[in-house]
This record gives sequence, C-alpha cells and structure tokens, in this order.
Amino acid sequence: MQELAGKLAALDPEAGAALRVIAYFDALVDRHVGLESLVRGAAVLSGQTARLSVDDRGLVVRVGADGRVLPPDGAVSPAWPHRPVGDGAGTVWVETTHEHRALDDLVLERLAAAVRLVLDRTRGRVVPGDGATLERLLLPGTTPEERERLVRRLGLEPATPVRLAAVLDGRTRDGERPVVLRAPDALDAPRRTATELDGVVAVLVPVEPPTPAGLAVRAADRVEDRLGRRVGLGPRVPAVDAARSWTAARVAVRFAAGGGADDPGRGVVDHADLGGLVLLADVVGPGTAPHPDVVAVDAAAAAHPWALATLDALTRHVSLRSAALEAHLHHSTLQSRLPVLENALGWPLGDPAGRSRLVVALALRRLHATA
Repeated sequence: MQELAGKLAALDPEAGAALRVIAYFDALVDRHVGLESLVRGAAVLSGQTARLSVDDRGLVVRVGADGRVLPPDGAVSPAWPHRPVGDGAGTVWVETTHEHRALDDLVLERLAAAVRLVLDRTRGRVVPGDGATLERLLLPGTTPEERERLVRRLGLEPATPVRLAAVLDGRTRDGERPVVLRAPDALDAPRRTATELDGVVAVLVPVEPPTPAGLAVRAADRVEDRLGRRVGLGPRVPAVDAARSWTAARVAVRFAAGGGADDPGRGVVDHADLGGLVLLADVVGPGTAPHPDVVAVDAAAAAHPWALATLDALTRHVSLRSAALEAHLHHSTLQSRLPVLENALGWPLGDPAGRSRLVVALALRRLHATA
C-alpha cells in the first residue's frame, strides 16, 4: 500500500496523501492499538492537535502534532472540523480554524471509524490481554465505575493485585508489537497485557499470590532483548487502581539506565527503591537546563571513555574493591582513576558526601535523557 501511495503521489499528490492516510489507519487497526495511538496518528497526519471525546465514558484524549499527549481541557470550538463516532458514542476533532482541507475530512473519517472499532471491541465481552482496554484503564479521567468494568473485561477482579511496568524503547525488532515480560514463577501469568501510551509501553502483570518486589524486578529484567531498554516498576495495587501503579512506573523508568557505554547502570528500577530521589523527576523537564554536576559528568565522559562505567560502579558499592570488580578492573586501576575523575568532576569521590553527590548527578543525567 505504501509503495502504491508513493507512485500515486508522483502523479497526483492529493490522491497519494489520501491513500497514505487510509493505509496508516488500516495498519493501526490491524495492530489493535488503543485510543491514544489512534488520536496520535490523526494529529501527526493532520499536523494539528487532535481530540477525542467519548461521551458515555466521560473520556477525553488530546494529542498535539508532535505526538505528545496534552491535558484533556479547553473548550471545544464549533469551527473545528469534527466527525461523530458511531451512533452518538463520541466525537473526534482536529483543533484548527485554518482553511478547510479535504485531508482533514479524510483523517477525521478514518479516525472516527477506527475509534468505533476500538469502542465496540472494548465493550461487553471478556478479552484478557486486550491492549485497548488496558489503555482506557490507565487514561486519566476514567470514572471508578468504568475502571471496574474495564478490569473485569481483562478477566480480573477489581481487588486482584497487579503491578505495572513502564518500558521505554519497548518494541520488538520488527517495530510493530510491544514487548511483554517473560515472568518466572507466580508472575508468569497468561493475563499479562501490554499497550503503548505516549511512547512508553505499559505492561500489566497480575501478581497472585503476592510476590516479593525482588521477584518482580527479576521478571522485568527478562524483557525480550533487554539491552538498550529501560524498565520502571510501579507498586503492587488492586487492579482497579492500576493507574496509580502506572504513574509510579512512569517515574521509575526515567531513572533506569539505557545500557551500553553511554549509559551504564541498572536497566530495571523499582519505584519503591528510589526513596526521595523521586522528587527530582518533578523538577527536570524537556526545557530544564542541566545542573553543573551533570555538565561535569558529561565532560568527564567525553574526555575518558571509561568514566561512566567507573562512576556507575562507584555508586553501587561501598568498597573500592567491590566497585573495581563491578567495573571489571583491577583494584589498583580503579585507585589510579579516582584522582582523574575527581579532577574532572570537581569534587571528591572517596567519602560518603561525594558518592551521594555522584548518585544525584547520574540520576539527573538520566532524567534529562528521558524528559
């Protein structure tokens, strides 16, 4: 279809663009994506903010042209191009007042049809593992009654204990399907469910009977092809409160290391292990200037290819011998590197205060990378 659209675009640009819209939404429907992914597709294709309102669920989804989820607020303008979804189930809009374009009509038509399919699929029958149902469960603004209905549709009871994992870069090699956890023992449940929300894969794992947090971490560490992926774990909560675990998982994943020489460290982070560090996530956003300590770490990494792995090892162990073992170094080699790193950073690394400062600097560095 994409090849045909390309050939057609050479002859008739408008017809080629229309065919691309049709192919795009057909692909999303075939992948059984949720509502947010559909609205994101409409926003990207139209180059405008797209909005969906599901009236009988009190649900509003807004996504900007850059693909970022926007707050579900603001008055709706009757001047915006819009289409109803099914028999009054809801409405889709493109938030623009520019001159009418035929492409907007087609985007809205295909969006409305795709949303209708998702709503029909997520009503009534029990379908464990349905990503669209999980997405609606995690979206803000879902009423308590709706959450209970969605939980039961996933084959769970409202009180069933679950954990949410947030996975960055969580796609298989073909780029199509979200990864799932290969969970051992009690976490190896057939009711795992995955979906994608704002570029992060959400994985819901029922944890009956209750399992130690360490087991959940080991389970998340078995995400397929783990190298280069970040995983954050939320707390164990009743299934009806899954959104709370998801919020915590989204914070935790920002502290996880991406892997490799550029970002060594723990690829799986449990929100419960972060303690007061979680407060840093609130102060580091896309436009936040890096702290001087982060700049110093980056400068040290640029000057010394071994710096990041060595610094990470120092944050994980109290003794230098253990840190050297972690970094696959001889003890004397690590000792010789310390003065070089201290000179590059501008603070000592041999005392608790210096190590604590390093922990914060590395955490801030990861928060900037995932802002």
